Amino acid sequence: MNDLYRATVGSRLSRMESEAIHQVVHLVNNIELNTLSCGKDTLPTIVFLHGFPTFSAVWSRYLTAFGSDYHCIAPDLRGFNRSSKPEATEAYRITHSVADIVGLLRKVSPGQPVMMVAHDIGGYLAYVLASLHPELICGLVVINGAHPNALRRAIAINDAQAKASGYIEFLSSTDAPRLLSKAGFKGLLNICREMREGHEDFDLSEQDLLDAWSQLGAATGMLNWYRANRHALTPQTHSAASEKLQSEAMILVPHLLIWGQRDPYLLAACHQCLDSYCSDLQKVLISDAGHIPHETHANLMYEQISCFLKRCHPAAGV
Repeated sequence: MNDLYRATVGSRLSRMESEAIHQVVHLVNNIELNTLSCGKDTLPTIVFLHGFPTFSAVWSRYLTAFGSDYHCIAPDLRGFNRSSKPEATEAYRITHSVADIVGLLRKVSPGQPVMMVAHDIGGYLAYVLASLHPELICGLVVINGAHPNALRRAIAINDAQAKASGYIEFLSSTDAPRLLSKAGFKGLLNICREMREGHEDFDLSEQDLLDAWSQLGAATGMLNWYRANRHALTPQTHSAASEKLQSEAMILVPHLLIWGQRDPYLLAACHQCLDSYCSDLQKVLISDAGHIPHETHANLMYEQISCFLKRCHPAAGV
């Protein structure tokens, strides 16, 4: 049993085990979003956004852990697992993904702002959504995910981050789906194994990942996110363009950033200037965590998210 349950939850275990996870398909923005949900829809809502190359079930232990006191929702983003996978690369522009989640929020929490917890590209998406629609979000937790302007700035002025961001070029290439799916997704599995090295007891088994990646269109769909948004991640779009957007990219809701400091893809430069874009920022740096602390450091993550939730929803019972 993971420490998330043993050490942190303790006596609440039996109550949490009764909270079932349900699969629901929501039609929003002409896209079917496959979602997992847990908890009564009369409770405050938390929406969890996954990163690449996982999917909604990466949040399973958090859905059950928080499901007694919150209405928890975790969608597969467009292109991933069992959600719709449009063929056109342009259909994966960040504006479309934002529209998907806005539509989902208005369905699952009409008239009430939600808490959002997001990782990796889910974090990038959450930053854009929070800056454009602050009325829909009452608190934002991002885990090793970069604010768009902060990422562009880091790539432009930090050589180490520019080199670390080389994966964006690869994932954007036309050869990426073929190379990553070759030999039963061996390349993609090896990336996940490297991130998980030294840890065990994950919500997603390797077979779970393989099943998700093998869904019709998924190998291309989940990579289309990088192809469609590559233009927004290049150093050339920093400077005048990004500075002009700075006031429009402000995060005005309470924000907790949790950062694994051993992340080989997103370096410290990606969050060092984050104060410039946030009015209410708290950082938690985990020295021995890499890119996926929500998977490798579940106990610590639960504690940090719980404290932040109490601040944003003091009436909830976590």
